[in-house]
Amino acid sequence: MRHSTFQTMLIILFNLIFVSAGSAQVCVECHKKVTPNIVSDWQLSKHSQNKIDCTNCHGDQHKYMVDVPKAQIPTPETCATCHEARVKQFKSGKHAAAWAAMKAMPTAHWQPMALMEGMKGCGGCHKIGLKSEAEIKELKKSGPGFGIAS
Repeated sequence: MRHSTFQTMLIILFNLIFVSAGSAQVCVECHKKVTPNIVSDWQLSKHSQNKIDCTNCHGDQHKYMVDVPKAQIPTPETCATCHEARVKQFKSGKHAAAWAAMKAMPTAHWQPMALMEGMKGCGGCHKIGLKSEAEIKELKKSGPGFGIAS
């Protein structure tokens, strides 16, 4: 969606005004319109209750609608900052290998390729495995959504 110069200036002004109110508030105000379920999930979470805001996991580079690619996708290393033992447990378990297993057998169980991707096919579980930065970058090209992170 393209914006006029005036609309872009209004967006920037809006964001600058709310920056002083705290980064989480800026994120929440915009994302209530864009991804309201993610906002409500965060508001109900222990992260919200413990003052862990969006920037802790997604960085502080994404501030406007026009710079969405600057938002970082959390990796297990991001989570390990606070959850070191759980990340170690995940990496040593079978779920960490789920992505590699799906990529190694792209036509598993005689399923058509169309059923391999997304939440209903093999990708429903197998997209949770560990991914390299290059793989995450490639997945982001297909659009936002399920299975981009590790």
